[in-house]
Amino acid sequence: MKALKSIVGVFSLVLVVSALGIVMHPHASEVYKSVDESGNVVFTDQSAPQAEPVDIQELNTMAPPVDRLPNVERSGNNGQEPEYSVIITKPEDQQLFPNRLLAFEVTVEVTPRLERGQQLRLLIDGTLHSTGRGSFTVKNLGLGEHSLEVELIMSANKVIARSSAVTIFTRQPG
Repeated sequence: MKALKSIVGVFSLVLVVSALGIVMHPHASEVYKSVDESGNVVFTDQSAPQAEPVDIQELNTMAPPVDRLPNVERSGNNGQEPEYSVIITKPEDQQLFPNRLLAFEVTVEVTPRLERGQQLRLLIDGTLHSTGRGSFTVKNLGLGEHSLEVELIMSANKVIARSSAVTIFTRQPG
């Protein structure tokens, strides 16, 4: 019985040391690149005589955009103002613009109607693009994904209502 405990103890020690060796192996997370007989490039975690180690650099990351608008007082319905609805009617959510150089219109529906002293403010990717009273022209927008929002503001930059975001995509012409 004593011999069996001794064998189990040795086996456990070998198992633990082997596991530590795998975890602590300096090349455990290396990637290798090689070319097979057919000329295909192969990436693997297995070293081979013709394989070269691949230097994998840390991914570039970027913090989410911050609100770049001037300081404004944001309020909801305080009982004195009607509750407004702001809806972007064009473009549609997830719409693709195949030519980023062509202008497009952003149209907005506001209920109830705008009163004197009220304006709409178009935000593209959280940044003020322009102000107006119903539609906006956008041109020369950068490539990729963009978020459009419209705010209803009073003359003192007080935000009364905000639309839901509409996501659009732009491409390079050609």
